[in-house]
Amino acid sequence: MNNPQSGTVRLNFSRFGLLARLLTAVAILAVETVLISGLIQSPLLDSLTGAARVSGESFRLGLLGAAPFVIWCGQTLSVQSLIISLTLWGFFKGLYDANIFAAMLDTVPPKARGTAVGFMNMTGWLVGAGSAPVLIGYIAGQSSLSFAISIAAIALVIGSALLLTAILVTVNRDIEKVRLQRLSE
Repeated sequence: MNNPQSGTVRLNFSRFGLLARLLTAVAILAVETVLISGLIQSPLLDSLTGAARVSGESFRLGLLGAAPFVIWCGQTLSVQSLIISLTLWGFFKGLYDANIFAAMLDTVPPKARGTAVGFMNMTGWLVGAGSAPVLIGYIAGQSSLSFAISIAAIALVIGSALLLTAILVTVNRDIEKVRLQRLSE
């Protein structure tokens, strides 16, 4: 039974099992989106400049597109609505997952790519995965888990704004540096 006052959805064991299976399907959709995104974008990536711009823009689209579904996920009290919101979030997550490394590696010189990948992974796990549960737990304790999940969408919007700034300000300069280094090798 759902309780709108407390923001909880109660599930019996069999419904919880079904929900777990459906959420596995959501994860599979994210993987499929990564593959489809790669297949669609690969032909568009003929030039170095095109690669960085296409990767950066689709990464940004994935972040922005996911934000409303994170909010919906946090606000819903319906299992069906939760499944739909997580499925659509998974689709957009696939868009940005497909381009995380491509966007970065297009603008990093080959000799520094291992360091860049390591730094990106460390930052993602330490800052994102390490702090997010603590922060969400704190916010949920002060208000509700529903509110805490919903405001997590702010991180997606901020990330998208930072990417737009990087695309407009630094991508062309970084691409030119990498191009010149490749010519000199």
